Amino acid sequence: MNILTAQGIGDSVWTVTKLQSVAAIHQQRIDLHIACWNKDDIEGRAIDFLRRFDFIDSVSLYEMPRVPGSHGPVLIPGPPADENGYYRYIPDGPTNLPGIDWVMLPNRPLERGQRLETWLPQYETNWKIMDHFHWDEQEIEEADVLENYIGKYVVFCMGSEAGNTVAGHNRGPLWKPESWVELGRVLHEKYAVSIVAVGAKYDMSYYDKYILPLVQKKECHGYYWYNFIGDWKVAKSFAVVKKGKCLISHQSGIAIVANYMDVPVAPFWRPKGDSIDPNNYVSFEESMASAWATPESLTNGKFLPLIYGRHDIEYIMREVDGRGWLN
Repeated sequence: MNILTAQGIGDSVWTVTKLQSVAAIHQQRIDLHIACWNKDDIEGRAIDFLRRFDFIDSVSLYEMPRVPGSHGPVLIPGPPADENGYYRYIPDGPTNLPGIDWVMLPNRPLERGQRLETWLPQYETNWKIMDHFHWDEQEIEEADVLENYIGKYVVFCMGSEAGNTVAGHNRGPLWKPESWVELGRVLHEKYAVSIVAVGAKYDMSYYDKYILPLVQKKECHGYYWYNFIGDWKVAKSFAVVKKGKCLISHQSGIAIVANYMDVPVAPFWRPKGDSIDPNNYVSFEESMASAWATPESLTNGKFLPLIYGRHDIEYIMREVDGRGWLN
């Protein structure tokens, strides 16, 4: 069964939670296609990640036809979002796209604050998909080596320069570089943890321009910061996240997968009504911040949704303390 879904680790992994049920009900193999406009412009982290699941037979990029007036490969022509700020996606279900049987885009209901399990409810949601993820032994061993070298650590995934300045959930920014550095300092002083920064290569400029100058200042004691942004393939990043005490992140695929690995995670989202796009009104329900999280993590305290501009360092530390993440 040829299934089309959206780019990105986070967007596609929501689809993955349903694929075992899709395969069982339709009694077909699963060939997953990632929508894009130009294969040469797409960074391959999601492809490598998705190929690791034992129930997905193949993963490939799918070049969508260019439609005049469309703002994205999985959006219908016209304005990118409707009057409520929700993206205007092509519909789920059967399609006439060449070589594609079915479109699966969980973003539509999630952005409206609907729980993931209510999307295409005929297909069961498997919250344990990471049990079907193939790890290379070397990735696990290297994560063990890092833990042995630096001791216990907290992972920060801070995002890209553009996503923290001109567009995206932290447009403005609402959460400033000084906040990341101060949060790292408070965590280190209270719990003696190191800070491990992870992310894709395109996240490097934000760290280099905005974070590094602050952690290098003598008063910040930057010796406990370890920057691995852009250094690792995504599976190794996940192995390191799995070994960490917790993850604090922008709204990223790393945060979503961390939750599915049962790692304590606190991801940021933007407040409803404050557009993520400076040129068009695009805004999601705040309940989207937890609409995809495992039910177990919502009850056992391992999931802490954050809203930029509302939840500060004091709030985060109070919650981390109360939940016992660093004990």
